[in-house]
Amino acid sequence: MTRAAIMTGTLGSRSRARKGRVLSPAFLERRWKPGQSGNPSGQTAEYGDVLRLAQSLSVRAIERLGELMESEDERVAAVACNAILDRALGKPQPNRPEQDSLAERLARMTPEERAADALEFVGRVRRRLAEARSIEQDTKKGGRVPWGGVGAVGK
Repeated sequence: MTRAAIMTGTLGSRSRARKGRVLSPAFLERRWKPGQSGNPSGQTAEYGDVLRLAQSLSVRAIERLGELMESEDERVAAVACNAILDRALGKPQPNRPEQDSLAERLARMTPEERAADALEFVGRVRRRLAEARSIEQDTKKGGRVPWGGVGAVGK
C-alpha cells in the first residue's frame, strides 16, 4: 500500500492522522467497509444473555412438564403432554390437499373428458363475450352499468 493510499484512510477531523500521521495498514484492513454493519444479526447483547439463560433452564422446564403430566387436572396434564410432544416431535403440520397442476389433471383425464371440458370452457367464454357486447351496447345508448363497465364483466 502506498503512502498516498494510507493517507486517504484517515479518521475524522479531530484525528492526528489529518496532521500527517499515517494509519497502520492493519487498522485500515479491519475497518468496516461502506454499507457493512458492525452488528449484522441486529441482536443486542442482552438477547444473547437471555438465550443462554433459557438454554440452561430448559432441562428443568422439561422435567417440570413431566411432573405436570401426572397432574390430577386433566387440562393441565393435556397441555403439558402437548408441550412435550411439540418439543420432541415438532408441531403437527396441517394436512393440506395437494394441489394438482393443470398438466397433471389433463394427464389423468380421458380424451372424452378433455373434449367435454374444452366445450364447457368455450361456452363460458361465449357467454362472457355476449355479456360484454350487451353492456357495451347499453353504454352507447346511455344506459348505466351497475358494476363499473366492460372491464368488470364476470366479477
